[in-house]
Amino acid sequence: MKKTLKKVITTMLTVVLILVAIPLQVNATYWGYIEQPKVIEFQKTVVYTLNPKKTQFPEYTSIGWAGTFGHPDPKYKITDIKSSNTAVATPFTEGEKSGTTTLNVYPHKAGTAIISCRVNGKTYKTKFIARKYVCPLTYIKLGSTTMTANKFKKTDEIHLSYRKYAKKNQKISVKPAKGWKIKGIYCSNGTKYMTEVKNNSSYFINTENDWYMYVFFINPTTQQKEFINIYLD
Repeated sequence: MKKTLKKVITTMLTVVLILVAIPLQVNATYWGYIEQPKVIEFQKTVVYTLNPKKTQFPEYTSIGWAGTFGHPDPKYKITDIKSSNTAVATPFTEGEKSGTTTLNVYPHKAGTAIISCRVNGKTYKTKFIARKYVCPLTYIKLGSTTMTANKFKKTDEIHLSYRKYAKKNQKISVKPAKGWKIKGIYCSNGTKYMTEVKNNSSYFINTENDWYMYVFFINPTTQQKEFINIYLD
């Protein structure tokens, strides 16, 4: 009887200790999150490609950020923001009330600008390079359709008939232009997510109304990036 009672008491104590430990772990995680060290991060160099169609302006890109998570700290405010060439790029900030301020840049034309700012007494600089769109491919094949570089000289997107390609396996082949590499090929799958596919492989287009894919290219020498988009609608 004593042994049984001892086992029951031991078990109950173990359960109590576990229950007590759980909220402590949650609290530790919570307080660890809101008390993270201050964050200051700015890119050294940013290469940005201007939109060839200029249909999405005002376009901008982020080059860095500073602050904390949920607790604004005046010491980590981004100040003295300047551009060495406002004809090429204009900087601005957003998100101050959240505790983390993002430094963004509006690009205007091809060229180079040095974006500078100060955080907590220290100066940070980013070399911002805006480049004109460059066709990064030799051809793209979707099923029996071949789209050569000529179709992408002045645009980074093309629209095709949905009915011709839907509900079928379509082989996707991409050949980059000289000096360019493929970073990834992505296709819509009927949800908000994209599926990465391999070059020279087949993909079943099973969406109900429309479909799209994009190819991510990079030039390792210049670090310029391009995204080629194909829409079925």
